[in-house]
Amino acid sequence: MNSQKLFRKFANEIQIFNDAIDGIVNLEDEYPQLYKKLYEFYDVNGLQLYGDTDDDYEIVLTQLEKDLTI
Repeated sequence: MNSQKLFRKFANEIQIFNDAIDGIVNLEDEYPQLYKKLYEFYDVNGLQLYGDTDDDYEIVLTQLEKDLTI
C-alpha cells in the first residue's frame, strides 16, 4: 500500500513495528504517540478504518505487516 512512504516517515521506528507485528509490544499501550501517528498515516493514505479501537488496531497491524514485507 504505502511501503515507501512508510519507510521514509518511520525509518527509525521499523524495529518497534516489527516487534508489534511479532506480538512483543503493543503499540497502543507502550507507544501510544507512535501508534497515533501510524494510525493517522494509514487513515490519510486511504486504509479503511472503522473507529473501533480493537478492530482498527488489528487492521493497522495487518497492513503494517504487508507493507514491511514488500
